[in-house]
Amino acid sequence: MCPFCKKYFQEKLTRHVQLVHKKVKEVSNAMNLPKNERDAAFDFLKKKGILEANQEQMRMSTPVYQRERKTSNDSKLVLCGLCNGFYSKMYFKKHKYRCQGDSNSTACSIPLSLMTPNDDISEDFRRDILCKFRDTKVGDICRTDPVVLSIGKQLWRKGMNKKDKVTEVKKSVMSDMRRLASLYLVYKDQDAALANNQENSTVAEMFKREHFNVLSEAIQDYTTQADSSGIKSGLKTALYYLIKKACKIIKSIHLMERQDESAAEIDRFISVFELNHEFIFGDAIYHINYRRQKSLRKPIELPIEDDVVKLRQHTINKVSRMVTDDFMVWDSRNFIMLRDLTVSRLTVFNARRGGEPSRLKLFEWQEAEDNQWIDTQRAEDMQDPIEKKLLSHLRVSYQTGKGNNHLVPILFPPDTIEAMRKLTSQEVRTSAGVKEDNLYVFPCVQGSSTHVTGWHALKNICSEAGIEGSARLTATKNRHRVSTLYAAMELPEHDRELFFRHMGHSSLVNQNIYQVPPAIAEVVQVGKQLMQIDERNQQSDTLPSAESLPVTVSKEVVDDGCTDFPTPQLAPAVSKSTGKKDVNMLLAWKDKDPVPQGSHGTKRNYCWPKQDEEKVVEYFTGIITGKSKQTIPKKLEVLDFLNSCKMQTVYKWTDIRTKVMNERAKWRRIVMKRTSNMKDKS
Repeated sequence: MCPFCKKYFQEKLTRHVQLVHKKVKEVSNAMNLPKNERDAAFDFLKKKGILEANQEQMRMSTPVYQRERKTSNDSKLVLCGLCNGFYSKMYFKKHKYRCQGDSNSTACSIPLSLMTPNDDISEDFRRDILCKFRDTKVGDICRTDPVVLSIGKQLWRKGMNKKDKVTEVKKSVMSDMRRLASLYLVYKDQDAALANNQENSTVAEMFKREHFNVLSEAIQDYTTQADSSGIKSGLKTALYYLIKKACKIIKSIHLMERQDESAAEIDRFISVFELNHEFIFGDAIYHINYRRQKSLRKPIELPIEDDVVKLRQHTINKVSRMVTDDFMVWDSRNFIMLRDLTVSRLTVFNARRGGEPSRLKLFEWQEAEDNQWIDTQRAEDMQDPIEKKLLSHLRVSYQTGKGNNHLVPILFPPDTIEAMRKLTSQEVRTSAGVKEDNLYVFPCVQGSSTHVTGWHALKNICSEAGIEGSARLTATKNRHRVSTLYAAMELPEHDRELFFRHMGHSSLVNQNIYQVPPAIAEVVQVGKQLMQIDERNQQSDTLPSAESLPVTVSKEVVDDGCTDFPTPQLAPAVSKSTGKKDVNMLLAWKDKDPVPQGSHGTKRNYCWPKQDEEKVVEYFTGIITGKSKQTIPKKLEVLDFLNSCKMQTVYKWTDIRTKVMNERAKWRRIVMKRTSNMKDKS
């Protein structure tokens, strides 16, 4: 159709415009352009005429849409949001790359069903939500059902306040709309009356009291697994909160339209819904709590420490090679690899949820680079060299965590600093095909406006590192691992509170959800006492006494349920100057003459693992044997030892210092005993 005289032409529309409408300013300006630009200008006018013609056809009962090229099959038409051209949906992918070219704008396909004028639908909701649904029954309901559209619009308006979680909001809104539409399809199959009158029915039918039994059956069918082996407990629980949100939105719409009786009917439906909550959703709630408490907290579900070490070493080495290679070509492939390596490193190091470091924004990294969160006055007053070293090596930034009411920190270890600078370099991002207005540090390429998913990044790097148990090395299970290891440390209450703030949860959540139950302490301590009680009540000696059981490690259970290692005491001394023979002699002497408990029985002894004991003695030989002028190791020396030596057990630096002092005292006793024996023989 000609955009000026509204006449239809099967062909030669360009020649018609040039001859008949040559005095029109748009046409005259186009005819004075070079050939390539002139062709583009007339192509734009042609698309404008087709768009106006199709907009008229939308008002017809049986519309016949125009397109630039005829096809042999009746494929679905979509509108290009960038050039306003009509193309086959199958061809649109090719057109997208041709239409975008070097532009930063992204071409998106708009279904014809969304071209119907609707002032209530905002352009961003149409572009970011409605255009993303697939052409399925569920997608059609999401785009056309007025109730689903109203619910989706309200959820979108609410979520748009979270400017730093735009990607998560999009996924959440689309997921809620799809769930409502899917539930409605199952609901229609359950209701015979609706099955016969599907054209005039809407999702609002589900929110009537008289249809509540049908709705409950639809929920049960929708949340049952395909093989009927169980229920989808997460989906079922999400439906409960989604239906409650939907009722609030529908009620507010009725009140704004002065439909007070309809709003009151929604209140009655909510009352019935809440009264039947335990009967419909009780099994899902029980199953979720059961899995959370029993299945997810087992030590066998935690990541293997060797896999964590392997992942760390692989990540550090690969990042170091990439950022130091001056001849590295930063195409999309290398950019994605460095991006995934850095995201996985930050996720595991900080024990963060998978979606938190991945949505870090450019300005948040700049805050960390400039140390904007560090109080320089307090930092200058610090006297501890360890703390000063940490402040100079680590960077920190804060971002919103789960929910809206708190911030969570992101610590950047030294091995990620250069990688972050590469990922935020405008030159590198342009070379990799990152969209210019993408504000995320870890963006998706190919002109996307979103960021990478932390779960996928960690999974890709685990596969790259050759980790077989990658299913156990996820962000959530790593949080369980770190919470369990931290609970085993002997730390003051203030340090524990800082850890809980870093993790973004309370001490009760850490103890009852993330931390693995202290099963060893349960067996060693509580089991010992229960066996003593049980032995008193037995007439026959059928069970061994608790004292005769070979308990190799003693642990004390503190009030908060965490295992607390006592200060290691009195282990055998080893010196480089004694030789292997003396080492064996000392170990044998220890077995023959174990050190007794304290005189008051208030402190129990801890048997050091042999490998840990030998590492301590070998490292501090000079102090133990008296060859060094020092009589006690410094804190910095002990911390360097803990960083350089891999110990089987987690120790505080004071535990190592006490161990060295005990070994020094024991070595002096052995030397004095040998000297006395030599004098007696002489």
